[in-house]
Amino acid sequence: EPTTDTDGPKFLQLTLNARISEVVRHFICESDISALAAIMMDAPGLEVAYHSDDIFVKQAGCQEKTLWHRDTYSETFSQSRMVNVWIPLGYLGKEQCIRVLRGSHTWENRGESSSQLELTARSLIGKSWRDRLRCELPVSEEMSDREINGLVDSFAIELIEELLGSEEFEATFPTLKWDCAEGDAIIFHRQALHSAHGNPGRKDRVALSVRWGLVERPEMTTNPRYDQ
Repeated sequence: EPTTDTDGPKFLQLTLNARISEVVRHFICESDISALAAIMMDAPGLEVAYHSDDIFVKQAGCQEKTLWHRDTYSETFSQSRMVNVWIPLGYLGKEQCIRVLRGSHTWENRGESSSQLELTARSLIGKSWRDRLRCELPVSEEMSDREINGLVDSFAIELIEELLGSEEFEATFPTLKWDCAEGDAIIFHRQALHSAHGNPGRKDRVALSVRWGLVERPEMTTNPRYDQ
């Protein structure tokens, strides 16, 4: 389905292709991609399971950006041990490829999302993190710490684009991006913040994204081997 309603070039997202495409199903089930995911999760020799997949198509000339975000998943899988394997179907330069904010996968796990960004935000935007938060977000005295922290995290993601490009921000939170040839893959933690630019080029930009994890509730797995 297209993510925009415009008549121009679109950003298309095709979901759960393993259920409808024999080619994608064969790649997921028969290639070494699951073993690679297990190594990256520090779980070599353990059985990992397919969770979901998407094919992303940014048509030539599409200006739509993929905003900074984290991927979220169901409780079926270990939330601390899930990875996204992102595979471009053709050469992509680093300015066209996905970009990942280094270290951002640790923020929620360590409870440092607000404290880390607060130090940077205070020096870069010239006023306290909490003052800006209360000015721009609907924070009330009745809200719980959990609710406020959720808003802080959301607000932090919005601030990233504003702060990105600052030498101080880059020194604290480097943005990782790569030149990718056909056959390359980028693997990152499910909690890592990631984004992508639009596609000003003359060719469609296509990538397959496959999520893998350690199963905590095997009876609910969505592995295509079990769904046939």
